[in-house]
Amino acid sequence: MNKDFYTKCPELARRLVYAHMLSIKYLYEHPYNASMMFADGFDCDPYVGLRTVYMKTVAEGRTITWHWSEENLQNDEDFDTQWTDPPIPEVDICYTEIFENSLQMATELAASAGIDDFETYISEKIDPISPIGISFEKWYENAKIIDGVSDEDAVDITDTATPYLDEETEKDK
Repeated sequence: MNKDFYTKCPELARRLVYAHMLSIKYLYEHPYNASMMFADGFDCDPYVGLRTVYMKTVAEGRTITWHWSEENLQNDEDFDTQWTDPPIPEVDICYTEIFENSLQMATELAASAGIDDFETYISEKIDPISPIGISFEKWYENAKIIDGVSDEDAVDITDTATPYLDEETEKDK
């Protein structure tokens, strides 16, 4: 969100930020359903949806978050300038120096929207059921239970998993 939108439409900005938090909570609290929504939205195999949600919420850490930091801004800039092919047009690149006040704006906006602290939310609600380092198979079983998906209705992962995906994560060792 840019500063002009925030300045001109503060209530809408507040609601947008709050809705963003709720959507991320849904991702963590309903991992199986969120995975199927991802697969449907991106027209990919349901297994890809499951692996993607697992990777972004467990295997790589809690990479999907509503907590903004200087590192987040730098990662956005790095992606825009280094990792896209074809390159992103210069006018569309989010350079960190352009957003010097972004962190302050994001902090103020989050406070006004009643946003929960991400780390507290994760440690209290998510870590007990889906800790960092949990294997994909254990995460998948938990995800089915959380979302009330029977084994008969669930995606069969036995034919799609490849050996390298079943390796233990560093924290499992």
